[in-house]
Formats: sequence, structure tokens, C-alpha cells
Amino acid sequence: MSWQPLGTFSPTKEWKTLGTLTNGGSLFRIRQDWVGDWPGTGYLQISFVYEGAGRYGFRKVGSDKEDRVLNCPISEALAAEGFTSRQMAIKLNLYARLYSGANWVVSVDQWIDDDT
Repeated sequence: MSWQPLGTFSPTKEWKTLGTLTNGGSLFRIRQDWVGDWPGTGYLQISFVYEGAGRYGFRKVGSDKEDRVLNCPISEALAAEGFTSRQMAIKLNLYARLYSGANWVVSVDQWIDDDT
């Protein structure tokens, strides 16, 4: 079992879609870093885009240099209808204001069970 990187990027107010998630993995690690004491005001909005269904499962994650682990299982209703292929999408909230030199960087990993 190990963490598999899905992407590293600077968040913006536009949705950033990460790679296709398979195998129904539900554990994700959000890591953040920036220059200085604080990146500004705002938080990350996280959701999943299901192929053929649309966006589902909104979450908020505040700015924090401590790693965050999120449990985001595929809902039983979506899985029952065959919607199991999804992509994580992240953006800043609408009213976020970043300090110009903060260089806020977000990294996302998915927990993978190597036995599957």
C-alpha cells in the first residue's frame, strides 16, 4: 500500500481537474505549501467529476501546512448505476485573495492498495 501522486499545482479560481481515478479508491491526501506565514484568504473547494454523470461530492479544505487526509468514497447510488470513473477537481473559493508572493502550491495523492 502506498500514496500515488495525482498532481501538484498552484490553485486558481478555475477548476483544475486531476487524473482519472480508478479502483474505487476513497482516501486522498492534500498537502499545501506557500512562502511566508500565510498565503492570503480563502480555501480550496474539492469535488469529483463522474464520467457521464457530472460533478458530485463537494468539500472545503482550509489553508494549512499540515497534511489532510480525506475519505471520499464513491456513493452507493452512483456505483449502483455504474458511475465509478471519476476525476478530482480543485479550485479556490470565489472570494479568495492570495498574497502576490505567496506561491501557494497544492499536492494531491491517492492511497492505493497494491494488492488490487
